[in-house]
Amino acid sequence: MTAPLKPRPGLAARAATAATAVVSAPMFPAFAALGRRRGARPLHPRGVLSEATLHVEDDGSSGVPVLDTPGEHPCVVRVSRGVGRPTGRLDIPGLAIRFPGAGPEGRDADLLLAATGLGPVSRHFLALRHRADDGPVTTLWPCLTAAGPTMIAAHPLGPVDEADPRGARYALGWARSRGEWHRVGVLTLGEPRPDDLRFDSVEHPLCGTRQYPWVEAARLPAYAGARAGGPTGPSTPR
Repeated sequence: MTAPLKPRPGLAARAATAATAVVSAPMFPAFAALGRRRGARPLHPRGVLSEATLHVEDDGSSGVPVLDTPGEHPCVVRVSRGVGRPTGRLDIPGLAIRFPGAGPEGRDADLLLAATGLGPVSRHFLALRHRADDGPVTTLWPCLTAAGPTMIAAHPLGPVDEADPRGARYALGWARSRGEWHRVGVLTLGEPRPDDLRFDSVEHPLCGTRQYPWVEAARLPAYAGARAGGPTGPSTPR
């Protein structure tokens, strides 16, 4: 039986949640204003959506069923740039993945990754890069699983053409908050498709995961601001 996913209560956790909420509160008006000004997504406005497949190589122990089940897992991937600057200029590359049916009660689930390092500390800090294939992308913050706090990362295995990323390959892996990385398998991008999805890892979590309250406190104002300022009304932001 899977253990319940409940964050440990405590003064430190409550203080982190409160502090994060205070710091992140200005994100709502900031992202709403940016979206209205652009008439487009305020977050990751430049991107290409593609069909993809995650090939999971072995039984794992990440605590996330889709990552621990060997075989082929169809998904949809969006390669994007955080601020929207052209390829070759410094930006924060991102990778959004939708796994059909991999969420609670068979709903679709989203995984959002952004450029960071892979070290015990650097994995928690965003990194500026010129190209999407200049380095790894991670979840930045851990999610909670029955096995403990878990981060997920993808590392390009070769060139990534951001205008047409078909054929691009990423090694996917997981780690505990500051632990070593464990390879899951390979994510391969296929044919492009209309860029008609919005991703939200808080509203659409992977089965077996739960966001920490302080992570929700940080993400939700930005997501809500993006929805409020976007060109198509309420929708998820990326």
